[in-house]
Amino acid sequence: PLEPGVPAQARLTAEHFAATPDLPPHYALTDLVLDARGDLKEGWSVEGDAVLATGPGLDVSLEGHATTRRASIEKLILSDGEGRARSLALHGGRVSWSEGLTASGTLDWHYFPWQRLVPDLPSVPVAVSDADLDFALENGEYTGRLDAQLFTREGPVWLRAPVDGDFDHARLHGLSLASALGRAAGNLGVGWSESLEWRTDLALENLLPGRRLPELDGVLEGRLRSSGRMTDDGPDGDGSLELAGSLRGQALWLKTRGRLQGSHWDVPELALRFGDNGLSGSA
Repeated sequence: PLEPGVPAQARLTAEHFAATPDLPPHYALTDLVLDARGDLKEGWSVEGDAVLATGPGLDVSLEGHATTRRASIEKLILSDGEGRARSLALHGGRVSWSEGLTASGTLDWHYFPWQRLVPDLPSVPVAVSDADLDFALENGEYTGRLDAQLFTREGPVWLRAPVDGDFDHARLHGLSLASALGRAAGNLGVGWSESLEWRTDLALENLLPGRRLPELDGVLEGRLRSSGRMTDDGPDGDGSLELAGSLRGQALWLKTRGRLQGSHWDVPELALRFGDNGLSGSA
């Protein structure tokens, strides 16, 4: 057995390593090399390299220090072999399990090919180019701050938000979104304990639809609210939209409510005024 203060070192190598027998094959490690040096009293310095068995594979690099009560992670990097060009890195990580699980650190995302981690997920029309997340986890609840730049079909989007939640929910209070088409600010909540659920309340500012469709030149502001969940038949939710401003040189005001069940839409309220014209009704 190890004695406190007695130095020791070890190397673990494996051509293929899976943490559990039922682990999906793309989460297994290949070409694993793990070195540990230290003693039971002061802990061990740990360095390791491996390849995550995604398709194509992702390089994994680890440097840290561990004791019987806690661990510090100087860096943990997943990359596609091109250095920082396409990588996800954890810096300044701290983990303790002596009195319940606590963790903290900073995640640095740079064009990381995350789809390789979830190959069965359908492609989404949003790409994350750069993101930074400072986080802290304690007693199953986490807090953090997210700064990210996204790319969509309409161009880049900048996102900032404090984040908090647990393993079943995430809440973004003070969410801020900005793009060439306008800005949105407010709150967003997402849950996934039984099915995907959402609730959002966003103020819309300086919307410029003319940048998407030149014939709709104008400036709008308003509010968007929505809540619902995903079911076996598709989304089940409702929402409301209010807009006011000018469009094509005419004053515009819009208020509507809608409900979506699967592929079926109901619009119980619709009111629109554009210049001297107006209409109201439902569908």
